[in-house]
Amino acid sequence: GRGWIHETSLADWQFVLDVNLTGAFLCAKYAIPHMIKAGGGSYVVTSSIAGSVIGPGGSAASYAVSKAAVIQLARQIAVDYGPQGIRANAIQPSAVADSNLGKHASEDRATHTTPAAQLPRGKGWQPIARPGDPFKDYGSAIAFLLSDDAAFITAIALPVDGGFLAT
Repeated sequence: GRGWIHETSLADWQFVLDVNLTGAFLCAKYAIPHMIKAGGGSYVVTSSIAGSVIGPGGSAASYAVSKAAVIQLARQIAVDYGPQGIRANAIQPSAVADSNLGKHASEDRATHTTPAAQLPRGKGWQPIARPGDPFKDYGSAIAFLLSDDAAFITAIALPVDGGFLAT
């Protein structure tokens, strides 16, 4: 999903939206009736820090747009289905340990001709200087949001980002 908007093909744009947003929508669409029947439930979707912070031009327009939309999907579910006992939240991970992002990013960059823009604020700094562990960091946050300990938490986007969004 990397690339400038004017260099992104409709097929690539649609692919990223289908995976990140339509996939989350379909999960909710088919889970919500079961939650209503059960008298409630909790839906947690994975967004990204990219859902709140825009990268430099040419970095990941379709990805950022899809991850911001995922946050709004969770909020819409929370508002629409809260009266039926359903909570909905999103987590916003930063870097993920052992991800394929670097490989795919270099493949995507090879297909675009416009150089990447520089952010006026400089590169973000993450106070906890390591990538997040998919199980210990992100999985624990999801487990908490799914649990009864989070019974009064709904419609939030929880940064699980080592402090990245604070910089």
